[in-house]
Amino acid sequence: SLSLLFLPWYVKTNAVSIAYKHWQGLPQKDVGGQAQLLWNEVEKRGGHRPIREHFSNNGRAVQKVKPVLMTSPQSMARHLAPDVMDFDLVIFDEGSQLRAMHTIGAILRGKELLPVGDPMQLPPTPFFERDADLSMDAVDEDGTEEKLESVMDLLARADVPTHSLNWHYRSRRPGLITVS
Repeated sequence: SLSLLFLPWYVKTNAVSIAYKHWQGLPQKDVGGQAQLLWNEVEKRGGHRPIREHFSNNGRAVQKVKPVLMTSPQSMARHLAPDVMDFDLVIFDEGSQLRAMHTIGAILRGKELLPVGDPMQLPPTPFFERDADLSMDAVDEDGTEEKLESVMDLLARADVPTHSLNWHYRSRRPGLITVS
């Protein structure tokens, strides 16, 4: 890619080395088991299995091909059965906006957790939830909205150690933050 042209040689070398090592570990067609099921699914032109079923049947092979999954905690719960995949690291970005109850499944799947958030961010809100039953628990009997607990609130109560950034890329140039 064009972006690789402007990287220092040692970064390019490491990138190529990591990509080659990953390529060597990819499941082959002729080994049978989950790898064979994965290749059969990939080669289909239509009639693909639902994602949850696909991950349940081929989870280890999928993780060999895609060791990094980027998904919301809700999508993870919807598409991955609890005992299918485990992860070395689970990262929550904008953790102050994630409802604690939605993150438990993702937390339990990881060996380590890295929640990233700012107490000055907006708290979780039910505004974008489509299911009326899900958003009803955020409204008191008198019709006022209660503050939903974020994963950051939950971890603060559990006395999980925190670290602060010394600087942020937006603070380097005031023009980057001025608009917001």
